[in-house]
Amino acid sequence: MDGPLTPSVFFLLCRLWDTYIAEGENFKPFVVFVALALLVTFSEKLQAMDFQEMILHLQKLPTQEWTPKELEMVLSEAFLWHTVFKDTKVVNKST
Repeated sequence: MDGPLTPSVFFLLCRLWDTYIAEGENFKPFVVFVALALLVTFSEKLQAMDFQEMILHLQKLPTQEWTPKELEMVLSEAFLWHTVFKDTKVVNKST
């Protein structure tokens, strides 16, 4: 398959959306923790960049070579933080 949606990328997208759907009512806060986990994953590279480079990097994260293992690590970290902070006002704030 040509283009950005290779079978491996499609699998990772399905895995990510499966996790989001499984979160049910916790979807919104969980998305924030996934974003945080992604920032932590790329933090060393981001800290070495100026602001404009960071923005460009975040707009196209270098995840093309990711395997399910990398995605699982990000989702695991997000789930851990979500579990730790689930009873805080910030997570439970109604919007």
